[in-house]
Amino acid sequence: MKAKTTARWFQGALAVGTAVICVTGFLGIAFGQPLLGVVYAGMGAVVALLTQRVAERKREQEQLRRANEALEQRVQARTAELDAANKELEAFSYSVAHDLRAPLRHMDGFIRLLRKHAWNSLDEKNQRYLGIVSDSARQMGLLIDDLLAFSRVGRAELQLRPVSLSQGVELHGANGYLITQFLSSAINDRKDDYGGSLENRARFVLEVVRAIRQRAGNDFHLQMKISATEFNDALLLTEKPGNTIADSIQVCRWLEEAGVDAIHVSSGSSFPHPRNPPGDLPMEDIVKTYDSMISSGRHAFRNFVLFRSWPMNRLFHTRGEVIEGINLPDARAIKQSLRIPVICTGGFQTASYIREALRRGDCDAVSIARSLVANKDLVKLFAAGQDRPAKPCTYCNKCLVNVAENPIGCYEESRFESREEMVRQILSVYAAGPTS
Repeated sequence: MKAKTTARWFQGALAVGTAVICVTGFLGIAFGQPLLGVVYAGMGAVVALLTQRVAERKREQEQLRRANEALEQRVQARTAELDAANKELEAFSYSVAHDLRAPLRHMDGFIRLLRKHAWNSLDEKNQRYLGIVSDSARQMGLLIDDLLAFSRVGRAELQLRPVSLSQGVELHGANGYLITQFLSSAINDRKDDYGGSLENRARFVLEVVRAIRQRAGNDFHLQMKISATEFNDALLLTEKPGNTIADSIQVCRWLEEAGVDAIHVSSGSSFPHPRNPPGDLPMEDIVKTYDSMISSGRHAFRNFVLFRSWPMNRLFHTRGEVIEGINLPDARAIKQSLRIPVICTGGFQTASYIREALRRGDCDAVSIARSLVANKDLVKLFAAGQDRPAKPCTYCNKCLVNVAENPIGCYEESRFESREEMVRQILSVYAAGPTS
């Protein structure tokens, strides 16, 4: 209800603004200011178009929300069916294994008796037959042992072992970086073997994966970060939407076949993006630091102007209500299609929420960034039984926009007793002293 009321208010405000701008334009023309009038009339047309686009976007978001709810229900039903099937398979394997042991014990007993009392009376041919029966019975016993071991897999405790983080890499194929620019149906406009169909767009990253495997071997950990759903039209509705979850599932299958060990699920065809990182995007802060990025890309100056200009900067400012676990539906869909682990990112900082996501099978692990910037001892708090930090991350994303020019740290003053305390915390990394 709140979202609908906000949408109606926003559309009403845009309509009033459009009328005011258009009237101002006509008055300018009437009173001898044709250039000013044309400018204002043009602005009115633009705002009117924005109003229409916003209304269309709201309808599309509502349809997407309903589709996600339906998908959630179907996933829950399929998960319950899968759990029931696994339990039936486990019970069947256990029962079959035990039922087969009795006749095998009888066979083994009779073979021993024959070897003890009648072996010398058998000719070479019959001795060979008895040996074949004995060997077959032994192989059947091994198969039964394997069936019993398989039936216990569902109840087995997860075995943990140390992994060297220096012996692995993650390919960043999400959020507008180079691999995204090949994978994305909205960005990739090539006409050669690396553009067009999904298979062609995935050719670049698959060649990279195969080259790494050839050079580093199969024991080297290699995982891939991907924007599962790109939402490329989230800012400019005239843009193509980009890759869908169905596209990404197929890409992840190819990556698994090529030798990738894990998939890291994100979203958004750019960075920053209305869905990534989820939360607010403080325009007051970003216009102070983004100027250092102007020379780094073809569209950087355009972005700088957009960030400083109303109403476009408002599209960045409000970032949606769902933050923690925003990518879990996509992670779940990908996990159900793969055999390798799936990692999910998205504002995680509540132990019970993470635990429930893992229990449901949405993903195999979560990745955390901003919440650790806000509370560097977050994992220790979880281990001590605390569900959520006393001063959780506010998702203001001031850490993100400041990192272009300033040290990484939490810049949300409301989380500190004073600005001086905030500055001390940000600069504490420089006072840590040498490490052994």
